[in-house]
Amino acid sequence: MGTDAGLSEGVLARGADADLLAVRGDPTVDADALLDVAGVWVGGEAVHR
Repeated sequence: MGTDAGLSEGVLARGADADLLAVRGDPTVDADALLDVAGVWVGGEAVHR
């Protein structure tokens, strides 16, 4: 984060400037865990698929 970053950056909350991919499992141990998506958030809002 830079010194001019907004307060909503780096926060996992509705409306925050955050993108998140949640998976079931540990992709550092098993790359196939990336195929088992639990949720996706873009710009702090859930993406329903």
